[in-house]
Amino acid sequence: MICCNDGKEGLEKLATELPDLVLTDVMLPYVSGLEIVNAVKSLAEKPIKVIVFSTMGQEKIVQEAFDLGADDYITKPFSLNELSIRIKKQLTR
Repeated sequence: MICCNDGKEGLEKLATELPDLVLTDVMLPYVSGLEIVNAVKSLAEKPIKVIVFSTMGQEKIVQEAFDLGADDYITKPFSLNELSIRIKKQLTR
């Protein structure tokens, strides 16, 4: 597991690491979650699943995330059980 403090650090890690799954909030410092989704989906090395977190009322942004290639989204707040189920679902596809 790789954790990053902000979107900029996340993009930097993507240059050296190729995870199976990326979890990102829409609202991040320096680089938005939408930019993270776009960067992940443009990687040609291997397909990487992306789950996006958002707050209620951000439906337009969530739709944009799906348009960029996000595989799932979770509305905050969420339970760890829900997150676990969604992660397992994405990794078994």
